[in-house]
Parts: sequence; structure tokens; C-alpha cells
Amino acid sequence: MGSNSYKVWTKVSVPAHKNISFTIERGGTNTPNGNNVFDFFDDFETWNGWTKYRSGKVIQTSDYVRSGSYALKKIDNDDPNGGYKDIGETLGRDIIVECWNYRPNYAGGSYDRVGVIDNDGDGYGLMHSCGGYLGVDKRTNYHAEYWKTSLTHDKETWYFMQFIIKDDGTLISNLYDENLNLLGSQSNSDSSYNEFTRAYVFGGHDYVIDDLRIRKYATYGTTTNKLDDTTWEIKLQNPNDYNLTEFQVYFNASNDNTSDDIYLQDSNAQLNISQEVSKNNLLYINTKNFEMDDNYPSILDRLANLTYRTFGKGIKYSE
Repeated sequence: MGSNSYKVWTKVSVPAHKNISFTIERGGTNTPNGNNVFDFFDDFETWNGWTKYRSGKVIQTSDYVRSGSYALKKIDNDDPNGGYKDIGETLGRDIIVECWNYRPNYAGGSYDRVGVIDNDGDGYGLMHSCGGYLGVDKRTNYHAEYWKTSLTHDKETWYFMQFIIKDDGTLISNLYDENLNLLGSQSNSDSSYNEFTRAYVFGGHDYVIDDLRIRKYATYGTTTNKLDDTTWEIKLQNPNDYNLTEFQVYFNASNDNTSDDIYLQDSNAQLNISQEVSKNNLLYINTKNFEMDDNYPSILDRLANLTYRTFGKGIKYSE
């Protein structure tokens, strides 16, 4: 996408085999809060909730950051040492774990490992090493076994880590470069664990994690129709046999007037990927022409206050 494009994340509910349609407009102000959109979100700007596991340590750092002023740094001792944070609810499968990752040095082991576990330390995650590997972790009582494939990539650069846990047992680790080009993928199948209560950062050291989040996985479609320089119509389609309930989606928008306050964005991996240009590029969202079952709750009830803006963008809803 060009430099006059940007992206907005929000959370919606759509009945099975139904569509919704609404408009978004530039302007206004709002306060960002990723916790109101994603099932788990931590940008590490406020440090809280992280528990040290065994002899590892995770700390807040300003040494290397992808966005904002702070990130998480994993130091001291190798896997399974590290830290975890309670998600705040029990999540099942069909979820996606995503974050930015930076490896400045090899003070310890080379594997960077992020994922989800239950209270007994059972779960799954992504592992990779700039020394040449990408893989899938399976953890039993915190200890890991893994499947890996060869992948050569350098340290001292930002990577986007994406880990998918599907309901059918499929586990997928994807690693993207800083421009969100897919570098490699590793998939395996395992159905041992189906409930997750903690996000973890384990593995070697030192390395950095920023903008860690968990969202739902499902197939859906979006269409964006630009109505004028400040207004877009968004259509969201749910092709599944089940409702998408409080499901995270994103919308792309662009403006031909490049003198406006804008953010550099990319659509490939559904995440803002470039530098901040301004903090005034905000969005309002107004509902329009919802196609809903009569007995289904009003979408406005589910959209209220569920907003997130990356690097200063925001959205809000009104009749």
C-alpha cells in the first residue's frame, strides 16, 4: 500500500452466512485501547502482570522498540526460563498469536519462543532462531518439544511472528520480515491441548518482543468502497456456518491528498508496519444498512467502546 494508506482494527459480530455494511469517516479524536479489541493485548507501555518463570526474567525496556516508547526484553537463562502473563480468560483454539520480535545479540540460547499455555504449562507456540530455524513448540509442564525447518535470517532486525492454532489440530508458525514479506512457514498437527490461559515468552536471550496480541482465527471477507476523500463504505462477509462473535477485523482506507496526516501501512499481515507520521489521523465509524437476523443483538451493542488505534489512529461508533 502507498504512503497515503492506513488501517483500522475493530471488533464486530456477524451471524453465519450474513453480511454487514457501514461507513467510516475521517476526523475526530479517541483514546486507543487494544485490550478492548483483541482477546489479549500488551504494547508494554505500562508494565504489569508479567510473572517470572524459574530462573528467567522478562523486563520492560526502551533499548529497542517497534512502536511507542517501551517493549518487553527477555534476559537471563535459557528455555524454559522466561515469563508469562495471564490472558484474563480461557481461550480455545482458532486463535492467532502475533507480535514483533528483535534479537540484538546471542548472550544466551538462540531460540526466541512465544505462545500460549494453560495454568499447568501445557500449550503451543512459535520458535525461531536467527541461526537458521523456524518451528512449532509443544509445551508439556512448560518443557518444549518442537518441529522445525531450516530458515536463514539475520539478527538485529525486526521480524513479525504469527502463530495460528486451528480447531482441526493444525499449528502454523509464520515469520515475516519488517516489510511483512513471508520468510518461512512451519506447520504440524497436534490436538493434545485445547484451552489456554497465559501468554508466554520463553527461550534463549537476549531478545525483544513488542505489540503482543491474541485474536480469533476464521475465514471472512471485506470489501472497501471509497465514497469520497474522507468516507469509505465497508462490507464484511461471514461465509461460515457459525456466528463470528466479537471477531477482530481490520479495514484499509486511503486518501489521495498526501498532504493530510497519514500513516504508512501494509495490508499483507494485518498490522501497521511503518513509522509514525502524525498523531492526528483519526476515524469515526457510522453504522449503515446492517443486514441482521431479527433475533440477533444489535451490532451497535457489540461495537460500543470496542476500539483500537495503532500509532494514534482511532475509531468510534454512532447512529
